Amino acid sequence: MDLIIQKSVELGVSAIVPLVTDRTIVRLNAREAEAKRQKWQRIALEACKQCGQNTLPKVALPVPFAEWLRGGIPEGLNIIASLAPGVRPVREVLEAARSRSVRHASLLVGPEGDFTDRETAMALEAGFVPVTLGPIVLRVETAAFFRPGRHAVRPGLSFFFIRIPMFKNIIFDWSGTLVDDLALTLDASNYVFSQYGKPCMNRDEFRAEFQLPYPDYYARVLPHADLDELEDHFRYAFRVSNAPVEVLPNAREFLEFCRARGVRCFILTSVDAKEFDTQCRELGMMEYFEAIHAGIRHKDAHIHTPAGPAWAACP
Repeated sequence: MDLIIQKSVELGVSAIVPLVTDRTIVRLNAREAEAKRQKWQRIALEACKQCGQNTLPKVALPVPFAEWLRGGIPEGLNIIASLAPGVRPVREVLEAARSRSVRHASLLVGPEGDFTDRETAMALEAGFVPVTLGPIVLRVETAAFFRPGRHAVRPGLSFFFIRIPMFKNIIFDWSGTLVDDLALTLDASNYVFSQYGKPCMNRDEFRAEFQLPYPDYYARVLPHADLDELEDHFRYAFRVSNAPVEVLPNAREFLEFCRARGVRCFILTSVDAKEFDTQCRELGMMEYFEAIHAGIRHKDAHIHTPAGPAWAACP
């Protein structure tokens, strides 16, 4: 969900509403839901800073699907991703809406296993139009990467639409965007915590607590630690850990998609430059990137450097 929030903000959505459906796996109590909402809102803010988005999307509290529908559906075009046979292609529905000068669109994407028949019927009765995203059954995270331009999108536990033809250049983060290195990052972070007398975290605790940019996170949890010294500890543990780093599902396919269409791809990551080079080469992904900016503490500042990054001269 963290990645979903980050990328939806970078691609211009105006609202994100996590929905609790019949097949939702994770169930949160009120305190946990508010903690998650606050974390997701922080992620949205940091994503705005990084990509230059000047409007902060609101991330709502998780809400039961039926309750959200009873509150009234948004104005404009409302569509629901559907696996049912015979539904119209999303492109056809969007082109028809564009001809009517529809300015806002909302998309519902179901959880793993899709919406139940009951939920789908409720959405259709409320006015949502079923659309197909193509002949292949997509993961929730992948389906969420489709969006109808820069319009309001309200996801059902996911997010939205991306129209690649409008992009000439894409700047990717590495961790959590193209690869899963959470276990490695957790190992290194726990080693850092141990050096400063802070209890180690398990995976769920770390995911709930960690936020970017990482210097701000460590300044909050280890306020008396020297950042340079802390980074030395982190790099050492990062280097010696045997935790796996794996390419995320569909990441390589997406990079191939970009390359086939002439979209220029760049990397901007806080991962140490040497460690990134090792990971990227071992995973066979170096060929996809025109330029790499690794070891960057504050990516939001670096991305706007007028004369520094290679993408400053991109058309």
